[in-house]
Amino acid sequence: MEGDIAVHKFLNHSSLLRLFRLADNRDFFVALLEDIFPGRFSQNESFEESLVTVDLNLIIQQLTTLPKFLSMHELSSNYFGLYAHDAFVAERKAMNALMVWAVLMNRFSLAETLLKFCEDPIPMALFVSAMFRGLSGHCDASLTTKLHEQSRNFSMKAIDILDMSYRESSERTFDLLNQKFADFNNKTPIKMAYESENKFFLAHESCQIWLTRLWEGGIKVYGPTDSLIPSEAKLIISALLLFPINFWIQFDSKEFLKHQEADNAADINENGSLHNDVPLEQDDPVGLLLRNISRHGDPMDLSSPKNNETSEATLQKLEDLSLLESRLVSGKPTEPLSLNVPRKRAPPVIRYHRRRKALPFWRKVYYLWSAPRTKFWMFQLFYWVYLAIFSIAVILPSCNKTHLDAVIFIWTAFGVIELGLRTAYQARHDFPVSIRRRVIEIVVTIVFVLAAVILRRYSGLVRPLYTRALFATGLLYMYYRMISVFFPMNPDLGPTLYRIKRMILVDFVSFVRLAFPFILANLFVLQAVMYPDVPFGVETWRQGFHRAFFTLFTAFIQEIDYTPRCEATRIFNHSDTCWTGDYADHTCPTLGVISYVLNIQYWIIMRLILMVLLSALFAATMIKVKEDAEYIFKYQRYSTVLDFASRSALPPPLSVVGYLFDWIVACCARTKRIDPGHRKQLTQPRSIKLIDRRSAVIRSNESYSYWMGLTKEYYRKKAEEERERKVPAEQLKKLEFMTFDLLV
Repeated sequence: MEGDIAVHKFLNHSSLLRLFRLADNRDFFVALLEDIFPGRFSQNESFEESLVTVDLNLIIQQLTTLPKFLSMHELSSNYFGLYAHDAFVAERKAMNALMVWAVLMNRFSLAETLLKFCEDPIPMALFVSAMFRGLSGHCDASLTTKLHEQSRNFSMKAIDILDMSYRESSERTFDLLNQKFADFNNKTPIKMAYESENKFFLAHESCQIWLTRLWEGGIKVYGPTDSLIPSEAKLIISALLLFPINFWIQFDSKEFLKHQEADNAADINENGSLHNDVPLEQDDPVGLLLRNISRHGDPMDLSSPKNNETSEATLQKLEDLSLLESRLVSGKPTEPLSLNVPRKRAPPVIRYHRRRKALPFWRKVYYLWSAPRTKFWMFQLFYWVYLAIFSIAVILPSCNKTHLDAVIFIWTAFGVIELGLRTAYQARHDFPVSIRRRVIEIVVTIVFVLAAVILRRYSGLVRPLYTRALFATGLLYMYYRMISVFFPMNPDLGPTLYRIKRMILVDFVSFVRLAFPFILANLFVLQAVMYPDVPFGVETWRQGFHRAFFTLFTAFIQEIDYTPRCEATRIFNHSDTCWTGDYADHTCPTLGVISYVLNIQYWIIMRLILMVLLSALFAATMIKVKEDAEYIFKYQRYSTVLDFASRSALPPPLSVVGYLFDWIVACCARTKRIDPGHRKQLTQPRSIKLIDRRSAVIRSNESYSYWMGLTKEYYRKKAEEERERKVPAEQLKKLEFMTFDLLV
């Protein structure tokens, strides 16, 4: 590979199948096949051709969620020189196939070496990391830790290369994060990292800045950070009152748009001027070169659609380029013979002015309400209003809240409609969303609304208390939902929520599993000894459960006290053998040595041991996940930002206005009154349009060369660091030899 050997000329589907068949030590791969396809493969059986044509893509999809990653038809066509695209794409496809083979065969060192020659090192490193992570779930427990380490190793390689690029050129890094890679199912590196649960990559500074830019939506709030009015308050007031937009909100889309917008790019017109405010002299070679590039394309861009120019035009551009380089670097150009250009005393100074157009006020309002940051606060504000009305409706007497109930039903119905339409949009555009959880949430909310309407309309069906309990349960759910939707975006509350979730789902569940046998045993034992004559029924179970479970929170000391009421019913002559207790009143507890011993042992176990153990587990979790919680917060921030970016500009119940507008536009497009391009421009969320516009950048060969060179530089630095790390040990070894020679 160092000798520029074309891998695609040696690799087709047959040779790839031979690699699987003739590989040494293929036990790891066979064990993987037996786990994914039970009963189809064995250790001594030769692999069929269907392994590479069908099964291989199924394995990759199960490990990484990427469908149809390899095309054996294209691989073989490239082998015979029948390129579907060009030789560069063919080489990249062959490297992808070879990398898959190395990972599935657990050839970690080979995978590291192949990464050095990949044209897209960061997406490939993320892909390999996802594959190793997926393999850890299909192998023996003894290899799980090693595979996780290998996954983390490739993840760190992607992060290190990204960091090197970010320090050299942040804009090039952001272009990469926005780039959709055809080899990886048109996914961006950020999306690949999210789907593979690579929280370390998403926690990188450049990824978080990318998310922050998307979150702000091209708007900024004027004023110092220590102002008496917080920036969030300025944002909400501007969105509601509108007129503060002129002095509190700044609109700047340069962080999203790199081209296509005349007011955000330095366009060169036909007269050789920049934005009509910096004229270029007609005899200035710099202006001549800029005009040539603007008309004919960059001569060094091999991917330009106008690269079929004549040799004379190419030579002319190269001469212009050399002249420009000499003038900008040294200031003393050596003029080529083909350019008769007067010499200047000093190189010209080219000033790039960003032309800012005054946005119409209606567009400012649209941009403000379309920003994910504004959506977050407006949705939260309206949600708090909804919860306030809901709380009042629940606490008021049943006969005095008919109108409030109607408001709650309508508002909740609009919220369900907004959630359903948003879920459909996100699923159609492959957003990071759990469809199952959304469907459950929608179904539960619909059932609540229908049940509440029926019980309110036909009040005689059940007891009014049950209707009120249903409303109270719905209110509790809505409060908890607010915590899960809006709190994760807070940098303080987000990590704390993860810790609480970990405490509940891991520590408390483990505690319940441990405490359940003690609770169950003492439920029966204490009830049988202290209340032996209580008639068996629902009350028996209620008393036993109440005492056994709530001992977690308090000790029932009053049950072991003698009371005058019970002493008045004490039985001194136990002639009735069926009556076991000491009192004629079966509600009085029978006390004695056995009762004391059983209660004391239960209190010691529950209050002094298990509860202390639970507190220790919580404290250990707080310490253990402190660093991990920050990574999880930054990882989950991606899904939250995209969720608000894809929401409608208006929150429920106003969202119905926005969706009515979308439906009107769709009807007009269907009747051909609006072309499809205008329909997408009118209905698609602006934040998503900004992402798509940036991701449509066409990559050049220079881009591939840059990332390959950066990868080789990364490996060179790692090798140099390894050599420097070994220097002290080598010097110590030499000193030991010298000391030994002197002593001898």
